[in-house]
Amino acid sequence: MYKYLLKLPIVEYILVFSAVYRSQVVAMSSQRDSGIKIGTKIIDSHLHIWDGTKQAFAEGQTPPDTLEVGVASVEELMKRMEEANVSGCLIVQPINYKYDHSYVGDVIAEHPDKFKGMLLYDPMCDKEESLKNLEELLLQGFVSVRFNPYLFEGKMSDEGSAGLDIYKKCGELNMPVG
Repeated sequence: MYKYLLKLPIVEYILVFSAVYRSQVVAMSSQRDSGIKIGTKIIDSHLHIWDGTKQAFAEGQTPPDTLEVGVASVEELMKRMEEANVSGCLIVQPINYKYDHSYVGDVIAEHPDKFKGMLLYDPMCDKEESLKNLEELLLQGFVSVRFNPYLFEGKMSDEGSAGLDIYKKCGELNMPVG
């Protein structure tokens, strides 16, 4: 299973967090003036991308007006990554697309050396469907799972819950859970 995980040369990595706020990327470190030695790769460990012109948002999940079209697109991300010397990113499935992972999956497929994904677990699926979705998304470059507690309606810890089975499967696969 490890062959699906982030395949980058063995070098030092620095994980940074980023946030988009009114067209500004905040907290993306830069090698140019940070004192980071040459050869160190900077990996952004949590960000979201979306583009309503390429894929419709899930019902009721349109981003706020302050994050207008293009601000969180992959094109804008790649531009900002280059400016900050960021080598790769873990793209967390945005709530804007809910459980439709096709936009993030397409971005990962176009840039497999730069991006990996964190999928959003769908608590409405049964165990078999959940395991099938996990396997399919793992093959597409999603290397971790996001459990959003607001989507569970108290069902995450119920005995027989598919969520518990997925959580256990993630442990078996050494997939981080967030």
